[in-house]
Amino acid sequence: MNKNKVLSLFLSAFLILGLLFLPACSQKESKAQKPKESSGQKPEAPPETEKLLKDLDKIIQELDKMIKAQIMPSFQQAEAESSSASSSQKQKEGSSKEGKQKEESASSSKQGGGKKQESAPSSKNAWPSINQGVKSIHQNWNQLEPEAVRAGLPVSSREHWEKTLSSLTMAASKQNAEESLMAAISLYQPFADIAQVFAMTLPPDFFRVKYEVMAAMLESARQDWEKAALRLPRMQENWESLKVQAKDADPRLISCCEFALRDLEEAIKNQEMELVLIKGEISLDNLKKLEEKLKKAMTRGKS
Repeated sequence: MNKNKVLSLFLSAFLILGLLFLPACSQKESKAQKPKESSGQKPEAPPETEKLLKDLDKIIQELDKMIKAQIMPSFQQAEAESSSASSSQKQKEGSSKEGKQKEESASSSKQGGGKKQESAPSSKNAWPSINQGVKSIHQNWNQLEPEAVRAGLPVSSREHWEKTLSSLTMAASKQNAEESLMAAISLYQPFADIAQVFAMTLPPDFFRVKYEVMAAMLESARQDWEKAALRLPRMQENWESLKVQAKDADPRLISCCEFALRDLEEAIKNQEMELVLIKGEISLDNLKKLEEKLKKAMTRGKS
């Protein structure tokens, strides 16, 4: 495969919130908020947070499918050509029916009916959905941003989010699947900062671990093994923190996550592409199961 492949600022938050109330009630309201400030409570995440994340995940899934559809057939073809190199003579002496099939296949390929040509229309059909998802993220961010600022989201995190979202928007408008996927994955990093200032069902380190896993997989797919390897210490550091926060989850699932991440780390260190894909998919599947467990635990805690 080639290369194309907060402490939260609660005082400021509540002073800003106080300005929203009527002047006659401002003194009472600011006094009422003081215990909340000292207790260190985070505001509940607005519904746009979840909507934004759903759009982001959908975009990543669409782009992942698109890239795999473009890449996998070439792998299968290369493997077939390699395994049949020694028996090329026998293939030439095959039945006339096979010869006709090859001729028909070549003819249909010229008319846009070949396998490679089939993947192009399906890829193009995904772009309107991807671009609509990007637009939806912009709309939900516009609603979420003022709340995030009130909750204490640092300026650097906002700028990081907006810069990466702009990169995704431009890459998607150009229908560049690989750059769009990297930008979409990269949005997970500043999203973790957004999760840091709100009370959410998932801790910020969940998004940091998932970000490092997905980014390492894509960089491995690009054969950029040095960049992928540089992500491993951060992946493990964020996992150790997440593991403590998820201590009430299924111990067996925690172990499965840990072993899968270690296996992924080894595959990247050994530069074994097929193992990276397998171990990466297992890691993401385990993280999805952990996400469901943590959400259920949070729901039970609120009831």
